Amino acid sequence: HLQISLDGSTREIYDAIRGIQGAFDVVTANIKKFIKNGKSVGLTATIMWQNYQDLLNIALLAKELGCTRLALRPAHVSNADPLKKDFIHAPFWIPESELGTFKKVLENLKVFNARTGYLDFPPGIDLLNSYFRNGCLPPLGSCYIGFTRLIISYNEKGSYGVWMCED
Repeated sequence: HLQISLDGSTREIYDAIRGIQGAFDVVTANIKKFIKNGKSVGLTATIMWQNYQDLLNIALLAKELGCTRLALRPAHVSNADPLKKDFIHAPFWIPESELGTFKKVLENLKVFNARTGYLDFPPGIDLLNSYFRNGCLPPLGSCYIGFTRLIISYNEKGSYGVWMCED
């Protein structure tokens, strides 16, 4: 199984986010080749200000390409320190003034997911708005991250960190 990042449904959005002209065409062509050759491919979309209004289109494109699922992962400020909360100034953060629009996007995603069961965000799509409002997910009673992802990243102090949950 391959899990590939696709943060936009068009070359304009994807290439702008990735900063590489023509990247969208290369990535989508390779996804098609993998699937044609019998590989299982899932996509991951990192949710950010630059693409949040495009999320449903990304999901529709993923299905059209023949991918197995779309994992939604909200952007965070730093892989070196994902607990850092200096998110308000990050250029990818969805500002509070746009959270009403984001909530409508999430409602459309929930309708899509109720029909298809295609989206992957274990804590629940409703919590994404809370995440961008507060910079973190509310306490969930237990940690789900160890079952879905684990971040091992190098930081500027020359060491590695393993991150799962805040508490």
